[in-house]
Amino acid sequence: MNASSIGVRSGWEVSNVEIYASNFSGAYAHVNGQSTERVSMLDIVRAIITVGAQGPLDLVRHGWRTLLPRLGRALISMACLQSNRGNWGLAESFHCLEQSEKATTSYWLGVSFTKLTAERKLGVSWLAYVDHLHSCGVVITSPGTRKRGDFLGRDQRGAWHVLESKGRSHNVETRLRRDAKFQATRVDSVNGVCPETRSACIVRLFDVPLKIELIDPPSNDDFSTVSWKIDEPGYFQDYYRPFIDHLSGSHTQTEVFAELAFEVADAELYGQSVRVGLPKEIYEHPSRAPEVTAMLIRNLEQESDAKVSIGADGILFAGVLPQSREVG
Repeated sequence: MNASSIGVRSGWEVSNVEIYASNFSGAYAHVNGQSTERVSMLDIVRAIITVGAQGPLDLVRHGWRTLLPRLGRALISMACLQSNRGNWGLAESFHCLEQSEKATTSYWLGVSFTKLTAERKLGVSWLAYVDHLHSCGVVITSPGTRKRGDFLGRDQRGAWHVLESKGRSHNVETRLRRDAKFQATRVDSVNGVCPETRSACIVRLFDVPLKIELIDPPSNDDFSTVSWKIDEPGYFQDYYRPFIDHLSGSHTQTEVFAELAFEVADAELYGQSVRVGLPKEIYEHPSRAPEVTAMLIRNLEQESDAKVSIGADGILFAGVLPQSREVG
């Protein structure tokens, strides 16, 4: 299937970003080049919440009251974007932030677009923080891993991908690009096998349309490398645990999307109605995620919903978000 269609369940507002992929070879040579991607605001918010939910301060597992800061960060990030003639770019509100707030917002937007880019261009359905996986005992890392890729992803075929994410609201220095490449390539094996891809993802927020560099740099044999060992069932358990915990403690409804039954919980966020959900089979058996999401992805190609964003990992985010101002 066309990887760029994965996760695109057009949100209530959709605009363009540009992706520039380079240095991929072999089975991924087709990824190289420039492409324009349609990204909804719901997709951006979903990606921030999904990856953010796996951080050390896991807010989702304690319910919606303590989830508010995480969702609040997503909405703040959203408020810092605007559509300019159908292209995503930074809004004037971003430039009014203090420097520390700019850095934090740039980071979260970088993480969000890294998640979406890996999902669409590389077919990576699941993306998680390595530090969190290590702290939970899901990943065992070899010594000397301080500087290495931040994210570990898995695709539908079971292959592993390493990504380093950088979000910047100003010019990208040569050193930043070099450091991102170095960190990505330090991981030479995952469960004894070379990662399928080891990519640097640099999100250039200052461009309109917003531009994303996805680079698969060559191996760097001049530096020591590190290896990771993964408990794969534990990976899925940990990936979905925050959402399962939240749904377990909430009043849920069963709804059908893309011909699959989802467990969905409602909530009110700053006066806006939002929902989060999982396919019922993943909710009950996280280890079945690969087969369930394979079916989901096929079904999503035939269906769209203007107020729902469903990722290739099966995580659903829906709601009515405030409309940002269109410029131009």
